[in-house]
Amino acid sequence: MSPIVNFKNRVLILALLFCLPLSAQETEVGSHQTDSTLNAYYQRCLENSASPVVLQMADTLFRMSVQRGDQRMQVTALMTSLDYYYYKGMEDSIIVCTNRVKDFAKKTHQPRFYYFAWGSRLIHFYINSGRINTAFYEAENMRKEAQQSDNKEGLSNCYNVLSTIYTLKKMDKQAFESRLKEVELIETYKLSQYNLVNAYTEIANYYIREGQLGQALKTLKKADAAITSSSHEVICSLAYMNYYLANRQTEMAEARLKEAIRKVNEEQKLYPLKKQVFEAEYVFFKYTQQYNRGLIALDSLYIEHQKMGERAMNQMICRNKGELLYTMGKEKEAAPYLAQYIQIKDSTDAVHEQDAATEFATLLGLEKLNVEQQDLRLKSQNEHIENTRILILLLIAFLIIVFAFLYREHHLNSRLIASENQLRQRNEDLTASKEALRIAKEDAEKASRMKTLFIQSMTHEIRTPLNAIVGFSQILTSMFDEKGGTQEFTDTIEENTKKLLKLIDDVLDLTDQETNQSVEITDTEIYKCCAQSLDRVRQHVHKGVELHFRPSNETLLFPSNDTRLEQILFNLLHNAARATLKGSITLAYYLSRDKKALIMTITDTGIGIPEDKHEAVFERFVKLDDFSQGFGLGLSLCRTLVEKMNGTLVIDSSHTEGCRFVLTFPALQS
Repeated sequence: MSPIVNFKNRVLILALLFCLPLSAQETEVGSHQTDSTLNAYYQRCLENSASPVVLQMADTLFRMSVQRGDQRMQVTALMTSLDYYYYKGMEDSIIVCTNRVKDFAKKTHQPRFYYFAWGSRLIHFYINSGRINTAFYEAENMRKEAQQSDNKEGLSNCYNVLSTIYTLKKMDKQAFESRLKEVELIETYKLSQYNLVNAYTEIANYYIREGQLGQALKTLKKADAAITSSSHEVICSLAYMNYYLANRQTEMAEARLKEAIRKVNEEQKLYPLKKQVFEAEYVFFKYTQQYNRGLIALDSLYIEHQKMGERAMNQMICRNKGELLYTMGKEKEAAPYLAQYIQIKDSTDAVHEQDAATEFATLLGLEKLNVEQQDLRLKSQNEHIENTRILILLLIAFLIIVFAFLYREHHLNSRLIASENQLRQRNEDLTASKEALRIAKEDAEKASRMKTLFIQSMTHEIRTPLNAIVGFSQILTSMFDEKGGTQEFTDTIEENTKKLLKLIDDVLDLTDQETNQSVEITDTEIYKCCAQSLDRVRQHVHKGVELHFRPSNETLLFPSNDTRLEQILFNLLHNAARATLKGSITLAYYLSRDKKALIMTITDTGIGIPEDKHEAVFERFVKLDDFSQGFGLGLSLCRTLVEKMNGTLVIDSSHTEGCRFVLTFPALQS
């Protein structure tokens, strides 16, 4: 046998070993946010995964997860027990634990664990124990169920195990196509990428066996990009070793092999990969003619198989050891191993034939049961159809009787005709009244629009001369000095025109809000809006009154409208400034505990508002002091704007030393 052909056979064996799954934790727990205590205890479970004590630890982990309501970690605890039995080859326990995981995963809507336990544990156990037909039968059942429920995760797992089965049956093309389908499902539907590295390395090994090294390298680079765990790194390193050996780059292959060995020795949870590493060592040492080291690797591999109870691999190890000794020229030492290989092969073939016959009989029995169940279902359906037919006939007979009864009572309809005519006339009258009301409503709405247009026109017309007055008063202020009272007069003119201008702005804003039903919401710098509002109101604060600002976060971005928010804050601060002759005015904001609302407060030590007036002050044209300036529109406008921003504006009744307004803005739901 040529070295290249023999190497391709080694790659096939390594490819089969790579496809065998590791423990289930890396499929889910790594991407799931888990309680730190649970995660720490779970890591301890992994460290003891090869010891029987892990069964008790898994039960403890399950109880802890129940207490914390973490269903993902509960099913992971069940998978930990299943993993132990799987790697120990305990069939009855594997079947029981698999069904337990499937039932729990189905009940808690976690299909990934459902199909992982079914495919990567139960079916792979049948594969490892040589019951390929049973494995294929289970894989077909899994495929049918996944297709019926349209579960892409299940189909992906199904193609994964089918590829393994085809590989064992030496149907490389079918195995290759199954892997391509698995990759297509994962990438198209954005499924869990845990199996993606295995799939890519399998595809790469197929290309290596076919001599398509360029395609193999491209696929290995895709596998590199999909790595999410240390086990993936080991699998990729061993696949790269195959590639470099096929490319006759032994130094690069050795570097990759050493990298895999280092990782497996460093991490206890990678213990199941030791067999793959020893097999890779054997392939490398045989390729590089380091035969003695190759024999050591085979001995280590034999020990690992014995630990796992996988005696089915003894046949391959005996053949490899015999071939290696023969290649070294030690024919006498090679002969016993080759004879043992032939003996094991003959006995294994006989057992396999018996098992296959038993398997086929079992499968035929299962199929017979399925056919009988199908017949029973069909019989039940036929009985149901017959019962339904009888029920329909009875219903028809009942309807005929009812129809006859109604026909006999037909003469009663004549008595109802007069009543119907009366009702029709009343309906016509009501329709006419409704039309009249509609016309009146339209007239009222038209009058309201005319009123709004008139107010807007009036306010715009008044603003023009007012702006001129403000401008000229400012010019007069700058032209005359403070002597002779000129400064005082111009200041008075400017102050009163600004107040009048604010009243007109409030009226215009109020009419605008009646017309516009929404406010544009964008990300707003809350600190900036507050600071600008404080700067604008500072000139209106009485002497001796302190102005405070207490933000919880100077870089807070929150969905709002910066213009309207600044207008609301200025109006509330301006009211506080007018009502506060001594003490302080404080503007503060903070996020609620659940981070779902922004809360802003304006607190003053002024005259306050009586509790029985807390809602009345938000109505239009309401003033607590008839001699104070303004139309009583500011608070009404503020509440209107706040409500259009999906917020609330209230007065804090618990604050008695002055007044405190509380604004609450909820975060927008994404």
